Amino acid sequence: MYLLFVDESGSHGGSHSFILGGLAVHEQDAHPLAECLDGVVGAALAGYGGDVVDHELHGAELRNAKSPASRAGRPSSPWAAIPRARRLDTLVAAYRGLVEFRPVEPGFPVALFGVVVDRRFRSSLPYSNENGSRTRSSSRSSTFCSNASAALSIRPVDLSFTIAE
Repeated sequence: MYLLFVDESGSHGGSHSFILGGLAVHEQDAHPLAECLDGVVGAALAGYGGDVVDHELHGAELRNAKSPASRAGRPSSPWAAIPRARRLDTLVAAYRGLVEFRPVEPGFPVALFGVVVDRRFRSSLPYSNENGSRTRSSSRSSTFCSNASAALSIRPVDLSFTIAE
């Protein structure tokens, strides 16, 4: 069984589109991969204090961690105490950890995927698969996966997704 991590790209002004990106990892590799990434965070915190469980690897936050003074009424980023250059090195190290990660069973590799979603989309077309769910392949997600996998040397998965109405 594969475990799936999915995150959206956030909101961008009046855009009707957003991107869901994710990583699928086989269940036997979930703990070793988590330990690898926790090691990256631990190395970043060395000499600065803080607990690994309080620091998540979010690209936007690592690039632009907000201090308490700049986030009126909102909690500050736990990454704010770490210099920006070190946070950027941490992001690179996390990517490297994903690229260099070797699954226990090579037949079950880590896979990246992405889907561009139009918030306005409502389907009335009769797409269905063998169990009656409506599905559609995403050529944009295939392009995203191809580009990401080429950059990270990870094999993408062929993606289809269920259209929820």
